[in-house]
Amino acid sequence: MISSRARVVFVLLLTCAGLGLAEGKPIFANLAYMLAGLLVVAFLWSRSSLSGITFTRQGRTHRGQVGVPFEESFVLRNASRWPKVWLEIEDLSDLPGHRVSTVLTGFGASRERKWPVRTICRERGRFHLGPTRLVGGDPFGLFPAVRFLAESQHVVILPMTLPL
Repeated sequence: MISSRARVVFVLLLTCAGLGLAEGKPIFANLAYMLAGLLVVAFLWSRSSLSGITFTRQGRTHRGQVGVPFEESFVLRNASRWPKVWLEIEDLSDLPGHRVSTVLTGFGASRERKWPVRTICRERGRFHLGPTRLVGGDPFGLFPAVRFLAESQHVVILPMTLPL
């Protein structure tokens, strides 16, 4: 995936290379080399941004009740030797009010992050938990890397019960 920023850098690269050839001034050639190096380094960094990343979700149960919190825990692991500058986790669940999506910065090498999420169940029905989309990339935002984790679970939210 190529962002509009990468297109702008590529156009600047072509412009500097063209001016360097036409004018013969070394500043344009140096700028063209720098921009080409930036594109190569950003592309390679983006390719490695999601390597070694694993994401798991664990629900306590597959059933809930209206008015009662539904609890789920998440574990993100970086098994790579390299730290990740930023990671975006976007949850595509359809459980109403279930807000899991987050952005992590400075996620170190061989690290693990765990966090719980509690959601008050508002509606009854059968809902999907997942899939999850992981987004990473280079620090300049030129080449975003996206990976979908298609694991999906179901949770059934039952009606509220009242003591008689």
